[in-house]
Amino acid sequence: MMMKKQNVGNACGWADRLARLLLLPALTLVLLCSCDEDKAKSERPEEGDQLWKIVPVLASESDGFEGLGEYGVSLYLFNDMSSDCYKYQHADSFGDLEPFVVEKAAYSLVALMMDRDVPHVFYEASDEAKKNTTVTVTDMNETIPDMVLGTASVSRNVGATVPVSDLQRLVGALDVRLTDVPNDVTAVELTVGDLYDRVDLTGQYDFSTGEPASKRIELTKEGTVFQPGVC
Repeated sequence: MMMKKQNVGNACGWADRLARLLLLPALTLVLLCSCDEDKAKSERPEEGDQLWKIVPVLASESDGFEGLGEYGVSLYLFNDMSSDCYKYQHADSFGDLEPFVVEKAAYSLVALMMDRDVPHVFYEASDEAKKNTTVTVTDMNETIPDMVLGTASVSRNVGATVPVSDLQRLVGALDVRLTDVPNDVTAVELTVGDLYDRVDLTGQYDFSTGEPASKRIELTKEGTVFQPGVC
């Protein structure tokens, strides 16, 4: 009699285990079938809620910089939390820039505009840039272009169009006046010292080596006027 009771107990135990094993996939199937796909989709944020299109444009006060719209421009989008470059692009003119499509956050735009690409005017390229780095002229003896720096703050509360403002001219004109030059002199070489060769994003000038830079200039005579030649 005791042996029979033990067999019955074992049989009941196996039946209980089998029922549990069969119940789990059955419950899972019921839950999956009861999920309303339309209701589930409404819980997910739309693309417009997640992503944000930033369209950089020149601010109205940029009218004071003649021909600025035709300058080549390198545009950097920094994440304000990390100060790392989040997006970067370069275009032949400001009007050729593409909109940035990013996640909503607080950003800063920095636009470095110049009349041509010059490898000796250095600002860390593409996504290697940092928000607090500086523009540096690495070779003062090369022709240095006219440069303009512009910035803009971008937050999730502003519209898609972000005007780049706070424009600052980084390179000014050098006015050299020659007096009492003999008529037979057709070229003059001179060295201009006490020059800055670095500027930060706030427009503060500095020296990259801790000492003022110098620049060699060659002026050639055209008619009665000396013009910059090879610089």
